[in-house]
Amino acid sequence: MNSLKRSLTRKYGDREDVIGVIMHENPYSNDALTCGFRYQVMVVSNRPPVRNTSYHYIKEGTRLQERWVAYGELDPINYGKINEQFISFIIQGEMIMDRDKHMENLRRELMELPRTKKAQLLLVEFSRFLSRFFRSKEHFVNDHLLDAYSSVEEAMSHWARIVVIEHGGDIHGQIWEQVKRYNAGVHKLYEELILSEETLSQRVELVMLACEFSIVTQMESCCSILLELLNSRHQPWSAAEIRQHPSIAGLDVDISLLLGVLAKKTLIREVLIGGEMGDPIQIKYTC
Repeated sequence: MNSLKRSLTRKYGDREDVIGVIMHENPYSNDALTCGFRYQVMVVSNRPPVRNTSYHYIKEGTRLQERWVAYGELDPINYGKINEQFISFIIQGEMIMDRDKHMENLRRELMELPRTKKAQLLLVEFSRFLSRFFRSKEHFVNDHLLDAYSSVEEAMSHWARIVVIEHGGDIHGQIWEQVKRYNAGVHKLYEELILSEETLSQRVELVMLACEFSIVTQMESCCSILLELLNSRHQPWSAAEIRQHPSIAGLDVDISLLLGVLAKKTLIREVLIGGEMGDPIQIKYTC
């Protein structure tokens, strides 16, 4: 491996467009980060490469995959938009080249998870949690039990990530091992879903009830960044304005779903505007 590191350092050391090179090694071909390769290399550039640029090659008898990514795609300000595999790679990989300590600083920022990033992640995971829960509920009502089970298991996975984020854990590590430490009740519920001797219908129904209760109790804290935005001015916000705001734009969230649930639980208010002369009535939102 040392010769491979030296080779990569020679290859990119003099290139001004290369900010850093990170290598991940794993002897097992089924490792998610290495995608079946013994080594995977991330080359971070200050120039946008062709999207998803990657090279597969053999060096010194070893199979490598080399992936290029633009430094701008890794900006911690937009944590919720960053490819999760990139984050895992930066945190877990070995830095073999780091121009002006850019990558070391980036790693530290990603691991510290400041308040804004934490709020963004909570909103993203809560949106996914809601989506999977409602999908499970629909399948259950229609007696599609296997689909209901699959969806509620996904919902539990997002609930688990919420627990880890709230406790400042590592969302790129072993999620359920951390949940076992942070919230034994959620961990036990997951075990009930996958290991209980109850019927499939009973297991799914039990977990859906728990999810519904969790949604109500966690909604305000998980949606804090959205509630703060709505409360930041006297005028109500349109859904389009919310989506375009820098704190929300680009995040993988279902704004319509979130606003609908928040309004139903009276954490926000719908404001109806217009409707004169046959014009449609606009729905806006405020706290």
